[in-house]
Amino acid sequence: MDTADYLGGWIDSSVHLFLSHSSEHLSRFRYALITCLDSNTDIGAIIHKSIHLQSLAEVGDMADKSLRITTAQLLEANQKERIFHGFDEVWFSHTKAFAPKPRSAWLTGPNETHHHLPGELVRWMNDSQCMLGIGDGTGLNYIVKISGVAERCILGEHNRRMEAIA
Repeated sequence: MDTADYLGGWIDSSVHLFLSHSSEHLSRFRYALITCLDSNTDIGAIIHKSIHLQSLAEVGDMADKSLRITTAQLLEANQKERIFHGFDEVWFSHTKAFAPKPRSAWLTGPNETHHHLPGELVRWMNDSQCMLGIGDGTGLNYIVKISGVAERCILGEHNRRMEAIA
């Protein structure tokens, strides 16, 4: 898989803000996969330690060490209570078939993704049919499949909203 089919970048935001301000656009994706929460990449190990995650676990299911949930359920949960506080990573797809994500590559900060697209993440996105991935830490990194022009528009609209708030 050629990394030229994907675009990476960075915007001054966070997973929490992105989900809060882009819900109408993100709702077009059927599934979300939470692969990192507060720097922890083993969601199964922490899922029962948090009331917020327990409610997500009741409606989602584990895929390897990640939590797979419908995007609608994730957006609803994020609206009710803050789940993401930084160093988080979420992926979006139209299908439920996520392959296990490589543990050696991620979108969380402090590095900015537009400087380098990790080839193994791009291969995983292709295998899992992911259209968009977001990860924060120091700003919001993203990778979007270029054929997903709508996803790029989502990121642009979110960035405009965040600039207006600042």
